[in-house]
Amino acid sequence: VSIQTNGIRYIDGLTKKLAVVYVSLHGTKKYHDELQGGREWDTIVNNIKRYVAEGFEVNLDFTLTAKNYANFEAIALLADRWGVRQYSINKFQPAGFGALRYKDLVPTSVHFRDVITQIIRLQKSTKLNIGFCTAIPFCLDERLLKYGLLAGCGAGTYLLAISPDGEVRICNQ
Repeated sequence: VSIQTNGIRYIDGLTKKLAVVYVSLHGTKKYHDELQGGREWDTIVNNIKRYVAEGFEVNLDFTLTAKNYANFEAIALLADRWGVRQYSINKFQPAGFGALRYKDLVPTSVHFRDVITQIIRLQKSTKLNIGFCTAIPFCLDERLLKYGLLAGCGAGTYLLAISPDGEVRICNQ
C-alpha cells in the first residue's frame, strides 16, 4: 500500500509498513508554484525531507509539461540529495484545470526526447531510480528500450487507486 499526496500537508501517524509515500513535485520553486497556481513549494520540500528523516521511502512524481521539461534534471539532483529513491515521470493529462491550459502545457515529442537525455545523464550521476510511470509510445525514441525506460499501463492488472472519498478506480489518472 502506498500513499500519493501533493505534499502540502504532512500526514501524521502513517504506519512504517507503508510501502512508499509518493509526493507530486513538478519542478523547482518557480516552475512548481506556477504550474500549481500556489506558493507551496517550500512546504512540500520540508515535508519530503521530514518523511525521509522519519524512515519512509519517498518517491517523487513529476508531471512533464511544455513548461517544466527543462527543469526535470534540477529537481532530480535535489531529490537525490534529499534521500529520495525514485523519480517518476507522468505525462500531462488534459483534465481539470490542465484542460483549460492544454495548448500551453502539452509536451511535444521534442520535450520527451530532451527529458530522456536528462534521465540518461542522471542515471550515471545519482542514486535515483528514474523512469516513466505512465505508458508512452515505444516508438518515441529508440533509447527507451536501450536504457530500460519503458513503462506499461498497470490499469486492471496490478494497479488501482482509491480516491479520498473512497471511489475505487483502475487508474489515478
